[in-house]
Amino acid sequence: FSPHHAMQRSATSLVRSAAQAVRPRATQAARNMSSSEEHAAAGAAMWKKISFAGVGLCFVVGAYEYKVHMDHHGGPSYSYENNQFPAMKKRNKAFPWACNDCGLFEGECWKACQTP
Repeated sequence: FSPHHAMQRSATSLVRSAAQAVRPRATQAARNMSSSEEHAAAGAAMWKKISFAGVGLCFVVGAYEYKVHMDHHGGPSYSYENNQFPAMKKRNKAFPWACNDCGLFEGECWKACQTP
């Protein structure tokens, strides 16, 4: 026997033993994660109920949060005259047109300013 032949034989036996270890044996049954079919069905039914309860809970919490949001932000729409933020109407100097307190796109202010 040559050293090359001995090395080839050991490689072949190594591959054969690895293939046998990976191949499922005919005597091995399929492994079930639970002890019986009934137990598996009961577990699946339990998780189905938990999932439906979770979806319902998300719906209830979402509806509550929507109500809270609308109670906070659902009031009268924003108007420039009634703003609660004085910095938005801050005038460091007058605008360079006839109605110097009116913004460029404030049509109601322009009408009030031009009417004597």
